[in-house]
Amino acid sequence: MRNIIGVAALILAFTITSSSCKKNKDAKAIITVVKDSLNFITGDTVQVPAVQAVVRFYLDQIGAEHIDTNIFTDTRGKAEFVWFEDAIIQYDVVYANYSNLENFLILEQGETVERTVSIND
Repeated sequence: MRNIIGVAALILAFTITSSSCKKNKDAKAIITVVKDSLNFITGDTVQVPAVQAVVRFYLDQIGAEHIDTNIFTDTRGKAEFVWFEDAIIQYDVVYANYSNLENFLILEQGETVERTVSIND
């Protein structure tokens, strides 16, 4: 009886350990775009979200045309890109007459990479 309980405990431990292995999870990039704005009450310059800035995520390699997408920033100035595997992704930010080109970031599965781009008018 003691051997049966020991074997059952061993099988249960193996099952729990093997099911908790790292599963493939999406890699995520969040680019926040902010711009300077004048606070008319205090006269101070503050940073506010740049709404509807275009963030282009792409991979500049032959055969990687499937990674090329434009995402507009939301009301918080954030553009979110999700990819299913590890990758080195390039990104450009364009807002009105401002452009910030050929930046890159490293995406890893299960990780979120955040960058902030500040637009100086």
